[in-house]
This record gives sequence, C-alpha cells and structure tokens, in this order.
Amino acid sequence: MILNRTATSVKSFKEGPEHGSGPAYGPAADLAVLIAVTAYLLSYFTPELLLLPVVATGGDMASHYQTAAYLKDVLLPQGRISGWFPGNFAGFPLLQYYFPLPFLAMMVFCAALPLEAAFKAGTALGTFLLPFCAYALLRLIRRPFPEPAAGAALSLVFLFMGGNSMWGGNVASTMAGEFCYSLGFSLAVLWLGLVWRTVETGRGVVLCALVLALTGLAHAYALLYAASATAVFLLSPKRFSRNVAILIKIHALAFCFMGFWILPLLANLADTTRFNILWLFFSWKQVFDEVFPPSIRPFVISGLAFFVLAGGLALGRRRKARKVGETGDAPAGNAPPAAPFLAFLAFWGLLLYFLGYRARVVDVRFLPFFQFFLILAPVLFFRFLKGPRLAALFALGAVVAGIFLWTDSHEKFVRSWIKGNYQGFQAAPLWPAYSGVNRYLKGDAKSPRAAYEHSMIHHRAGTVRAFESMPYFSGRSTLEGVYIQASLTVPFIFYLQSEISEKPSTPIPDYNYSRFNLDRGAEHLRLFNASYLVSAEDRTADALERHPDFTRVDQEGPYGIYKVAGATGRYVEPLVHRPVLLSPENFRVRAYRWFRMGDLSVIPVFAEDVGEAVKGSFVTGFSGDPARLPALLSAPGDFSALTESVQNERVIIRNAVPGRPLLVKISHHRGWLAKGALGPWLAGPGFMLVIPESKTVELVYGPTAADRWGLVLSILAALVSLLAWRGFLDGLGAAFDRHAWKAALPLIVVILAASVFFLFPLAPEYPAKPFNRAITLFTGGDLEGAKKEFAGVLSRHPQTLISDEAAYHYAMCWYRQEKWAETIKALDKAMAEYPESRRDAEMLYHRGLCLMKLGRATEARTEFIRAMKDFPESVWAGFSRDRLMETPLNSLGRAGEKPESIPEGEKNVRADMDGKEGGS
Repeated sequence: MILNRTATSVKSFKEGPEHGSGPAYGPAADLAVLIAVTAYLLSYFTPELLLLPVVATGGDMASHYQTAAYLKDVLLPQGRISGWFPGNFAGFPLLQYYFPLPFLAMMVFCAALPLEAAFKAGTALGTFLLPFCAYALLRLIRRPFPEPAAGAALSLVFLFMGGNSMWGGNVASTMAGEFCYSLGFSLAVLWLGLVWRTVETGRGVVLCALVLALTGLAHAYALLYAASATAVFLLSPKRFSRNVAILIKIHALAFCFMGFWILPLLANLADTTRFNILWLFFSWKQVFDEVFPPSIRPFVISGLAFFVLAGGLALGRRRKARKVGETGDAPAGNAPPAAPFLAFLAFWGLLLYFLGYRARVVDVRFLPFFQFFLILAPVLFFRFLKGPRLAALFALGAVVAGIFLWTDSHEKFVRSWIKGNYQGFQAAPLWPAYSGVNRYLKGDAKSPRAAYEHSMIHHRAGTVRAFESMPYFSGRSTLEGVYIQASLTVPFIFYLQSEISEKPSTPIPDYNYSRFNLDRGAEHLRLFNASYLVSAEDRTADALERHPDFTRVDQEGPYGIYKVAGATGRYVEPLVHRPVLLSPENFRVRAYRWFRMGDLSVIPVFAEDVGEAVKGSFVTGFSGDPARLPALLSAPGDFSALTESVQNERVIIRNAVPGRPLLVKISHHRGWLAKGALGPWLAGPGFMLVIPESKTVELVYGPTAADRWGLVLSILAALVSLLAWRGFLDGLGAAFDRHAWKAALPLIVVILAASVFFLFPLAPEYPAKPFNRAITLFTGGDLEGAKKEFAGVLSRHPQTLISDEAAYHYAMCWYRQEKWAETIKALDKAMAEYPESRRDAEMLYHRGLCLMKLGRATEARTEFIRAMKDFPESVWAGFSRDRLMETPLNSLGRAGEKPESIPEGEKNVRADMDGKEGGS
C-alpha cells in the first residue's frame, strides 16, 4: 500500500520486543524509570526557574526570545508563521531560514503560561523529550526489557556531558541557544525507531513521514542526518526494491508536509549568506577532551566493545553455519538487527562529520549523533544477562542509580548555567544600565537604527549578544542579530562591527575584517541609517570622545550612547552619483570589495538588465575594480519634499522624482515588490534600489510563488494522508510498490555520482587549512615552502578571514631571507590589498627596517613616523620610536643627504621625543 494508517504504527509499538512481551512488571518498571529520569531533569530545570516570568538570557538563547514574541504578537494574529522582521540585519524574513517548530510549541504553551515561561519551556522541550525518544527507539526496534528503560537513563550521560557547548544536543548546547537542535535531535532519534519499524512491517508510512517533517521543522541538521541515515535500509540487495519503495513514500510525503516552509527556503537561498566552517582539531588531546570528555568515556568504550563483540559473534555464527551447510545469511527481517543498526547510526554521524564541510554545511553538527549512539549501545549488553526473572529488574535499578550518581558527580557547570539563563535579563548585574540604554533609544520600525560595540562586557548584561535584543526592549532596529545566514547584509554588518569595536567577533570566515577605524566606521554607519552608536570599552569611548563624527548624548553605566554626525535618519535616499550597473555574477565578492575600499556615494547595482528605458540613469559598461567605480553626478532633481513612511512590511515614498534612483536601506529579498517604480534591484551592501515611475512609490513585502506552491504541497500531503487513512489509495499503492525501484535505481545512481563529484572535485577548501600548513613551514624554517603555501592562500582565498595574515607572512618569508627589496614589494601589495588590516602598523615598521637595510634612511624614517602617527597606541609605534632614537637627527642617510632634507614631520616628532626624554 502507498500509505497506511497511523494506527498501525501505534499498534506495532504496543506489540513489544521480538523476544516476547517481557515480564509482567516491565511496563511499571519502565514507567518508574521514565518518571525518575524526568524528576532528575527537574532537579536541574526547576519549576520555579521555568515559571519565573522573566526574559531568558545566556548565549544565543536571549536573541531568540524576540522571535517568539514577534510570532505571537504580529505573525500569528495575521495567520502567518513567517514574515518580514526589520529589527536586525537591515531586515529579513523571520522563520523562513530558521526553524519554526520550537517556536510553535512555545505558542501552545502560551495557552497556559505567560510568554516568558512558555519560551523557557520550549527551550527545554528537546532535553526532556530525549529520554522518552531513546526509550521509544529501543522499543520500536524490538529490544526487550530492560533495554529501553536503561536507554532512557543513558540519555542523561549524553545530555550532561561537558565536552562542548556549541555542537548541539546536550544541555550545555541548549543553554547556549541550540534548543532547536535539541528538539530536532530528539525527534530524529524517535524517527529512526519509527522508520525501522515501518521498513520492518511495511506499515505506518504516514506517521513516519509526519515525524520526519517535524524533525526538519525543528532543525535542518537533524533532518539531514535522519533522512540520509535511511541508507542503512538499502544495504541488503534482497530487500532493496521493497525498501526503496517504502523510503520514497516516506521522504516524498515528508517533503510535501514541510512544503509551506522548505520550498520558500530553497527558492530564496540566493538572498542568504553562507556560513560554513570546518571545526579544526589540533591535537589528539583536544579530540578526546571535546569528542570523548571524561564523563562519557566509559560508556563510549563499552559501546565500542559491544560492537566489536557483536561483530565477532556474528562472524562466528556465519562460519559455523557454513560448516554445517547452512547459508549463513542474515536474519530474515526486512530491517537490520539492533547491533548493526545502532553501529551504523553512530558511524554514519562520524562519516557526515568528515563530509560536512565538503557538503558546505557545519561539519561538527553531526558529531552529537556519533556520541549519542555510542553512549546508547551498552544497553545491548543486557542480552547476555542470565538469572532469575527479577535479575533484570535489579540490574536496571542498579544501572539507573549508577547513572544518576555518575552524571551528578561529573556535572561541572550545567546547573549554574541553567540558573543563570532562566533567572533572566533582570537578574544580570548590568540590567539597570542595559535597560537605561533601551529606554533612551526607544523607537519603532521607522526610527533610524542604532549600532553597538561588540564587547565581553555585555556578558554582565546577560549575554555577549544582549544588544541583539534591542528591537524587543526598545522597539528600535539594530544591525547585528542571531540568524547570521538570513540576509545578504550580514557580512557587511560584521565588517562594520570590526571598525567600531576594540574586540570584534569576526564570525564568518569567508570574509576579512577591519581594524578599529572610526573614520570609515562613521561612513558605514551613515550608509546603514544608524544614527546612534553604543560603546562599551573604555578605549572605544575615549576614541569616540575625540572623534568629530560622534557626540555623546547619554551614559548608562559602562555604556555610552553617541549620536553619529551627518546621519540623516532616512531609509530612502536619493543618490548623488549615478549608480553603476554591474553583472550579478560573483556579486558578494565585488560588493564587499566596494564596501571595504570604495566610494560609498557611488552605489553598485547588480542586475543582468534594467531595461532600455532607465539605462540612462546608470553608469553602464564598467568592468573594472569595484573599489574604483566611476563617480558621475546624477541628473539634478528637487528632493526637498521627499518623504517616507516605513512600516514592518511596507515602505511608502511620496514626492519622488520620476527617473531618479532611490536607495532603500533595507535588505534585498525577492519577496519585496515595487508599485510605481521599476525594481527593486540588488544594490550596495545588500540593499534595494528603485527608479520611480510616479511621484508615489510603494514597496510591499509579501508571499512569493514559492510560498504559494509550498502551501499547496502541504495541503496535498494532508489530503493524500487522509485518503490513505481511509484506504482509498490501496490499489494504487500496490502498483507503486512493484515499480518504484525501477525508477529509483537510475535516480540513485545519478544522485550518488553527483554527490561524489560535489563532495570531492567541487568541494570548497577551508582557508585555514592551507594557512596552517604554511605557518608550520614558516615556523619550521622552510621559507620557500611557506612562500608557496601563502601565495596559494592569497590566490585562492583573497578576501577571507586569514587573507591579510597570509599576505603579511608571505612578506615576512622574504624578510627572514634578508631579501629587502622583495620584502618591500610584498608589504606594499599587502597594505594596498588590505589597508584596514590589524597588521598594518607592523608592516609599516618592517618596511622601515627594510629601507634602512637598503640605506634609504629618509624613507625609513618616514615609515617609522607613519607608524607612530597612525597607530600611536600600538607596540610597533614604540619600536618605531626606538629606531628613530637610534639615528641622530643630524645624521646622514644616503651618501650626501643633508640634515635640511629631513622631513618637517620627523623634526616635530623628534622634538617631541627630546622633550619627553628631558622630562624623564
């Protein structure tokens, strides 16, 4: 049958394990263990903390709260799950690129709880479900008592391990904000049991597809793992055609169930920013500390030991069967036995980790599955338990008690982290100052944005990401946010952050960043319509106090609020210069180069064509360096009466000048449509540009064709499921089952071939890997080899996080070889390509040293003075001062150089130094 009634899976769950129904006391013992495990969790997630009506904080968690609030207050009353949110990253479609299920669960909890408590309950949901899902998995694969209950208890070992707080699944990751992953992880564990039972019995396709869809709506990595792990059911040639038909039905129906969400996500990926990192392990000690922390090692070793033992026993049985003339085939079931099934699930997670970066996803997200199934595997040792009927019960009690004691004794920080998060913002030491900043900046969607300095000081306000919640607490939009793939503007915003922060976060490795630079930072703030800047560090505040573009208007504890000079407060700006039309090919790289080094008044527009009627409003035919766009004045026009009305999903522009381009400082997305204007086109740092056709222009965000077709798919999935449940599709299902594999086989071959090509010849190279190889050669003295590697990094990754470091070290290879002219050439190129680098002071200093070695003393002195003037607080300024002091003011540089040829700037610096020397 193509689909079967949900009730059949429920019935098969009740059928019990393969070795009979188990002892009569089994259900009561199982229930007691599940209650005890839940009580253990509640001893950490105490009800008084969960029900405390405060906004949770800690890690990324705090930034998700405004998502729940926006869903409850704005989207759901309109009958929507996703919509435009203007608060972060110049706007983005909320819950289109992130996972709606946990937030929908929070809305269910809101029926009985205030949102603050419902949010906390939603964040803990995945953690509380995992023991039940582990229990269900083992029941569904027909494991006898007491294995399912022991598995539920063993899940605590995984939940409370402390090796990492970023990968997902454990409590530490949940407290860091990975609660969507935790829910997806638990559902994936449940689904793996359901799909095993469905493949085994041929029943329960609808329920299986629905749970897989819920897994995907909870987290994409859980979906990727769970869906791909069904490859285990295709390893048996004898059952291939049957199993592939079942899996096609499950996966196709699950995709359709998710259609309302996943189709718009896939269709609009071009409007997102890639976030792809390779988790590097630098030593075996780091591997053991993070992948196998001490709290899980005994269980991992036991799991591995069981897999080896089970494999040996299976091999022995097969050899014995062959000796007596039997086939030695595997058991006759349609699904694999428990031991090879769990072993496959564990090592499938490890395989996906190794393939993750090649597949352009975050590889380390798959390691929790590897850890979990290794920890779960020791329950299978119960199969060897012999003795009285009560022996299993006593063994279960001892195991559960031992796990409680073990877990509690090895927990180091989870309890305090839970308490800190759930006590909320209001308990943070800097809450008065933080709330004071938000009161001062109170605004709404039409208010100009406020930016803030990245600083560890924010931890004392609840989390280092506290100000990402500014839209919730103040109503005013800010720049940064937690969903760093949700908008095209993301890399530009983090570059701006590096200009205004002493200690920037630099989270996306595909892009390079700037040193502290308030001059350029002020220009970028004005471009992003950010009228205010919040400082945190003392050195930043001192620099802002001295800078003419910033005026302090308020002080709240360590936080200074500065008004940005020249900020217009407008989201819609007429252009001084004609926009330059560029091909959209590779637009991210070219737009970023323009943003770093170009004239911000000359806006690049990335489009294949804008139509003959308006081409005259653009500069066309330019194919040069985006950092040097031609600046041609726009045609004159009177914009004195231009007004804008900015709402969450609507921008109304009045008194526009037809034919004159307008820059709309809101993130580009294909959901935006213009009325009364041509466009919008992608412009500048991910903004939109329109050319008015009338005096009134309206930009409206709404559903795209992908949204509508996705909703149709979801409705069709529900309809097909209903028809199948009523038995109307049984005849069609039989024909499908007979012939599906014939169509699937060539498709599988094509997918496998494409995957191999995608994962290997087309796989991206993580820039840090060749850079680290080059550093190893550099420190080991192989300078020629290091030069080759650094040059390769610069050739293949010219605009990434480590590019300026590679350029600097390439020059230092020449320096160590005492090839001064070549060093100067390499340094000049590095400073030209990366004028914002934090290495620039050091490069100026070394350029001066090379010039001294070449006997060009006057030029060397100029470089030392530049280092002192441009980077006065740098250590290299001190070294430059020392080099100048070593050279008397009246000394000659090149032969015949006269004292009067010494630059006036150096005389002033030397006079200043002499004064300081005399004073000391």
